[in-house]
Amino acid sequence: MKPIKLFFSYSHEDEDLCKKLVKHLAGMERKGVIETWHDRSIDAGSEWKTAIDDNLNQARIILLLISADFLASDYCYEIEMKRAMERHEAGEAVVIPIILRPVDWSDAPFGKLQALPKNAKPVTSWRPRDDAFVNIVQAIRRVVEEIAAPATQAPALDSNAIVERINRVPFMAEDMREDFVPRPDEFHRLKWMLLNQQFNEPVGITAALRGVGGYGKTTIAKALCHDKEIQRAFDDGILWVTLGDEPGDLIRHVENLIENLSGERPGFTNLEAAISRLVELLADRDILLVIDDVWSRDHLRPFLQGGPRCARLITTRNLDTLPANAHTVKVDAMRPAEAIEMLRAGLPASGLAECDDQLRWLATRLGEWPLLLGLVNGALQDRVNNANQPLPDAIAYVNRALDKRGLTFFDARDTESRNQAVAKTIGVSLELLTPAERARYAELAVFPEDSNIPLATLEKFWGKTGEADGFDAEFDTETLCARLNQFSLLHSFDLGARTIRLHDVIRTFLRDERETDLPALNNQLLDAHRPAAGWAEMPDDDRYFWDHLAGHLIEAGRGGELVATVKDWRYLAKKTLLRKSLSVENDLIQAEKYAPDDDPLRALRRTFANTGHIFNHCETRDDLHSTIFSRLQHLDELQAIVRELARHLASPRIVPKFDLPDLPHPALIRTLEGHSDYVRGCAFSPDGELVVSTSADRTLKVWGARTGQTLATLFADGPMLCCVIHGEMIVAGGARGVYFLRLVR
Repeated sequence: MKPIKLFFSYSHEDEDLCKKLVKHLAGMERKGVIETWHDRSIDAGSEWKTAIDDNLNQARIILLLISADFLASDYCYEIEMKRAMERHEAGEAVVIPIILRPVDWSDAPFGKLQALPKNAKPVTSWRPRDDAFVNIVQAIRRVVEEIAAPATQAPALDSNAIVERINRVPFMAEDMREDFVPRPDEFHRLKWMLLNQQFNEPVGITAALRGVGGYGKTTIAKALCHDKEIQRAFDDGILWVTLGDEPGDLIRHVENLIENLSGERPGFTNLEAAISRLVELLADRDILLVIDDVWSRDHLRPFLQGGPRCARLITTRNLDTLPANAHTVKVDAMRPAEAIEMLRAGLPASGLAECDDQLRWLATRLGEWPLLLGLVNGALQDRVNNANQPLPDAIAYVNRALDKRGLTFFDARDTESRNQAVAKTIGVSLELLTPAERARYAELAVFPEDSNIPLATLEKFWGKTGEADGFDAEFDTETLCARLNQFSLLHSFDLGARTIRLHDVIRTFLRDERETDLPALNNQLLDAHRPAAGWAEMPDDDRYFWDHLAGHLIEAGRGGELVATVKDWRYLAKKTLLRKSLSVENDLIQAEKYAPDDDPLRALRRTFANTGHIFNHCETRDDLHSTIFSRLQHLDELQAIVRELARHLASPRIVPKFDLPDLPHPALIRTLEGHSDYVRGCAFSPDGELVVSTSADRTLKVWGARTGQTLATLFADGPMLCCVIHGEMIVAGGARGVYFLRLVR
């Protein structure tokens, strides 16, 4: 199929943003799906107006990168946009307007605003981070699918309808790998569960894929999301959240879903409020929500509430994490034919049939385990496609390499046997890398599980570690990641989002191999990223380090630096604004382990525990600085921080003349925020770990005493008046009767 041409119309003041968007589309362009064009593509000596006109008339998709500068440009507005709208109205092109960033629209004449395309609701509103580009790329991909659909399946080209559908329907699943091998048995059993087979309508159930790591649960879930019948059935969107062993701040995961559904990111102060908003957005929508890599039932809870027409698909290794009503599909080893197909992926067709017996024996040796099959397939492709080795010889090489490492047939049911098999099979792929590439790959052990690692972070890190090897991180990082992905050494490599992720099984192997080096690696990572003025001066959009700094400082043995960082008012204020008070409190808790007798540290931790809900309501830095000042100024232990903060407060400002009247009592441990009416009753569990409260708002809530997070909510028909806890039993009195509830931990 001929590539679909994309034309970018933009003002030159927005050229950098245009270039960045083109870079995010590079993967689709390399595959020949699209061909991008903007005015910097003009050949030397070309008449630029003619070139623009010709390419604008040839484009099937026209992106209008709209800003005040765009509207102020006579050429962008009067010529390019008007011609784009003519082609749109004739059904010749899809016009996608993208609002680049918040601007002072008063600079643009009202008439020009009125003349914007009817679908001027943007595919995404500009935000100063890569998420915006990822959303645009996903939207463009969906437009391309609409245009490329056979005429019998696709309606007449309608720019407004297509963009309206894209705006309405979030799609969060990652792309499938090119070498994907279908597994029809598990796939169709799962699809049958999620669809009413008579009418191809969605069924609001909870389904689960369960099996050990590396057996392909996530891949099957992604394939289901990309199935056209599933997409038509769940036509209000497909959502995805990956949790892992340590999911971190669950509020952030819930907010990601809310943002994809509504475009808003309100910054909730507690988990229960975020869940309530998600429940509102799921109501009356046909949505598929994938909750990937669940390790704990507690982590799963926020994503199971509301949405009677919302289907949930869970992937997990542990059957105990699943709710009682979940329909499960077990994901085990591949079937022999599927395993052989995975080994054949990407290899030339000639000569494959003659090697079936060798491939079948090799697949059996690898336990038909997709993780190992992918690693070996990467090695075979390298030797056959890159080194021109005949396939029989490449298979013989892989078998010799496995023999050398001592891999015979292994017991896939035994964890230790599986781990050894992974280590021995990875060794075959690592031999195909240069020593410098192997060193860089091993250094990925420093990163946490189930986290997206930005290429920008890797460039700085590998620039530090690779100096002695002559590794040019600025130019080589993307190339190396593509090479690692080719050998299936990465779980994912997303050029649109510019991130990679490790499979947790392989990460475990890397950490075991580099266990003694981890402190040094963490130090190198930190040194490569630490701003000269301290961690408080990290860029706002460095999402990775705002989320993971404390963990790296701990692994590096720099507990003292963590203590100093969390006592820096700049860090406290900036992280509160970016990540909310609970994430700051978590950093303070980690720091307190290193300095349990540090009075200022203890005072800060207490303040963020009992007053953080107030900080979370601040919307600007100046507001937050003044509020923190007002809540710390009366504490003797924090006077050094207060004096430093006072020097930087904006003027004019309001400061308390006397201590505020609503300062927390010294005995207050934490403020719990979530009830919307008077609290009528409260009780602690015998071990002090849980708090139960009843309220006139018709709810009973169970809270974690240490974190202040809502763990469960019971909705009643009338006001809830009182409660007591006896052992593992809650007895609550309400206006409509007495409730007997059992605590399940």
